[in-house]
Amino acid sequence: MAPVIIASSVLVLSFVGAAVLVGRKMKILLSFPAGDGTHLADIFLSLKEKIRSSKKLRKATSPEFFLQMILSRARVFVLRAERGIARILEGMRKKSQEKDQKFTTDYWGQLRKKKSK
Repeated sequence: MAPVIIASSVLVLSFVGAAVLVGRKMKILLSFPAGDGTHLADIFLSLKEKIRSSKKLRKATSPEFFLQMILSRARVFVLRAERGIARILEGMRKKSQEKDQKFTTDYWGQLRKKKSK
């Protein structure tokens, strides 16, 4: 019974908190003057013009910039792949050296002695 009481009290407190937040935001929203919506359209048009006239944004959307981005990412990918391949090769070389150390020069002679017995 206690978990039900706790859960219901948390639910009621959540609704009260949400109502308080909505009440505060409604006061702020009602304080703005009501308009016919053209003001919002004017804001979007001016924002659109600012974006079009922006030199930084124009540079960022140029084909050369995208080519540079693609090439730099490809270069990073190739460098990472090269590093991984180098690690694999290094491990293979170490294993090969360990096998060479186990395989002595007198291996064939020892093998002949064992075979002749």
